[in-house]
Order: sequence, then structure tokens, then C-alpha cells
Amino acid sequence: MGFQECYSFGGLDSGYFEGQAEQVMEKLEGEEDIDFTIVALSEGEQCGEAFDQIPVQDREDFLETCRGAETSVSFCSSGQEFIIIKTDKEFLVEEPKALRGVLAHELMHTVQRDGDLENEIEEAAKRYEKEMIETLRDGGLSDEEINRFIYTVFQASIYTLKDLFTNKVLVEQTFVEELETYYYEMLGVDEFCPSPDFYGEEAELEEVQDAITFELGILPAWLPFKSLDRARSDEIRSRIEECYEEGIPEVAEYIHHLEDLYEGTINDPAAFIDTFFQQVVEHSLELMQSVEE
Repeated sequence: MGFQECYSFGGLDSGYFEGQAEQVMEKLEGEEDIDFTIVALSEGEQCGEAFDQIPVQDREDFLETCRGAETSVSFCSSGQEFIIIKTDKEFLVEEPKALRGVLAHELMHTVQRDGDLENEIEEAAKRYEKEMIETLRDGGLSDEEINRFIYTVFQASIYTLKDLFTNKVLVEQTFVEELETYYYEMLGVDEFCPSPDFYGEEAELEEVQDAITFELGILPAWLPFKSLDRARSDEIRSRIEECYEEGIPEVAEYIHHLEDLYEGTINDPAAFIDTFFQQVVEHSLELMQSVEE
């Protein structure tokens, strides 16, 4: 795996990102040889400026990927891998371990893209999309509403599955401390308790979409670390439990259900992927009842 260079914008220090990338590469020694370039942005609005200066061919694809990323994303153009890092969240330039966690996470995504896992996830998603579309058409929603709902649910599900498998591998490769630091800062453990305006009320379709995305988004920060006997992992897990065991029990119940699924089948990727989508579809349709009623 070869680090090529770092393009930095907004006064960011390229040397900082280069140094952290080199440390990550040392721990990933023995993985597939993938060359990558870092694009570090101090603000998300710099995607256009970045495109004008980096050697990437597909402007539309790059800008869509860059602008859609919350914190980081890996992107392939003409066989060249780019890792885009947005440092709107200052901890990424103040906590080197957190940055290394992000870089390792994105690099492992590039490795897994070349394997069969991503195809398995995509194919399973297509099967369950068809099942959900047929059910929703009987509920009186328009084609536009169905398509928007399906896209939101399955994109969130696909991202969650990829992140779960990625973090599982990185935990096994001793990146626990880096990932813990990233999620601790990303979740904002000291003030963390966000929730969508949905639970316990009759909902709009968009609110159900937000709820599903929200629930699935918690899992990569929870499941790969839950069995580790480590203070930081315990703190992250305890904070999530504190937020949702009492505050939104519906979330807690659903997450614990997926927790059981993860523990029982994660070492059988095909079984885990299939059952995961099955559970997401069932849960999504349950939440949709509050809209239909």
C-alpha cells in the first residue's frame, strides 16, 4: 500500500496528514498494494477548489462524492484511490489518533472494494429492495415517495454493513485505540444524545427515514467494540446506553436486537448480510405504520 501525496486546503499542514498516513501504513503492512492520495479540506465547501488542483478525471463524480461526505470518504478515479478528509470537526487536526483511525478506516474500505464482500452487500440490497417496493406499493405511497424511502434506507444499510466489516477487521489488526479515539470525538461523548424528531408521534415519511438512518449510524461505533474490556470502549458504550435505554427505548430495543444478530453471525458474512437486510426491512415497515395510519 503506497501513500502518494497530500493535497491540503485552507491552511492545513500537509506534513501532518503525511506523517499520520505513514504510521497507518506501517501497521497495515502486508495488505494489498494500493496507492492512495489524501485530499485534506479545512471546510466542506472547498470541494470545487480541490478538484481544480488534484489529478482526478471525473469532475461530477468527485464533486458529488466530496460534497456528500460528512467527515471522510474514499474515492476511486481511473484506478487511483483518493481519501478525502474534511476537518470541519477540529479534533481531526488536534487528535492524531483520531485521524489515524479515519485513515485506516478509509484505507480498509479500498482493500475491501477489491474483494467479494462489497458485491455480496450490493446484491443482497437489490433483493430486499424489490421485496420492500412491493410491500410499500400496497400502502398508498407514490412512486416518488417509495423511491426516496428505498434509496435512503438501503444506502444507510449498505454504508453500515461496510463500516461494520471494516471496523471488525481493523479491531483485529490492532487499530482499536485509533478507532476508539475517533468515535469518542465524533460522537461527542460529553454532550452526545442526538435523536430524530420521530419516536412516539405520528410521523412524516422523512422523519421515518431520519430515524432509520440515525439508528443504523450508531452501530459501527458500538458493535465491533462491545466485547472489548477497555475503558474507552466501555465509556462510549455506556454513553450510548445512557442516551437510549431510557430516553428512546424503541432505539435501544432495536439496537440490542441487531447486537444479537452481530454476535451470532458476523463470522459468517453471507448469513449476517442477509439477516441484517431482513431485519432492516421488517423494522422499516413497522416504523412506516405510523405514517400510513
